[in-house]
Amino acid sequence: MLKFIALIAMFIDHIGHVFFPTMDVFKIIGRVSLPLFAWSIAKGVEYTSDIKKYAIRVLGLAVVSQFPYAVLFKNNSLNVCFTLFIGILIIQLLESKINFLVKYMLAFSCLLLSDFLNFDYGIYGAITIIICFYFHNKLHWLMIFQTLITLLSLEVYNFSTLQLYSLLSLLLIIFFKNTDFRIHKFVFYIAFPSHMIILVFIKNLF
Repeated sequence: MLKFIALIAMFIDHIGHVFFPTMDVFKIIGRVSLPLFAWSIAKGVEYTSDIKKYAIRVLGLAVVSQFPYAVLFKNNSLNVCFTLFIGILIIQLLESKINFLVKYMLAFSCLLLSDFLNFDYGIYGAITIIICFYFHNKLHWLMIFQTLITLLSLEVYNFSTLQLYSLLSLLLIIFFKNTDFRIHKFVFYIAFPSHMIILVFIKNLF
């Protein structure tokens, strides 16, 4: 259910970006999508039988989606699937049995890389995934840490205050985290690049 809500919120956000760029209501709805995708990725890491294949699929989606993303948004950032991938990679490192100091240094390097390579949402996005993974069974801590990282991001990344609406995702997680409504995993893999291609096509018609 939460991944489905995240998809719909993302679609609405992107439709607003293309056709109604001055209307904040589309942006407000879209703010909940990243934390919900982060939650979905964290749960995916928890339940997957092969985290390496999971990470490769997300990375493949990121690569395939980059061209329509760049055309639609006309910026030099890398799409959010790269952020989701780096979140998986960091969790894999933190859960590994390699030397304590080495794995934390590598994880920190991945965080820096997400900013250096200009991933969408950067370190903020990657930390959101980590928070969802380690506190998915401790929702009070998840709410506290996600609120803190969101407030901090307003200063560090100079995000619009509209980003505060992303905290509404916490209520959605509380209410729908146990709802048994699933969409096939490949729906997201198809929907993410294809909806941007469709929006680019429609935009060029007008």
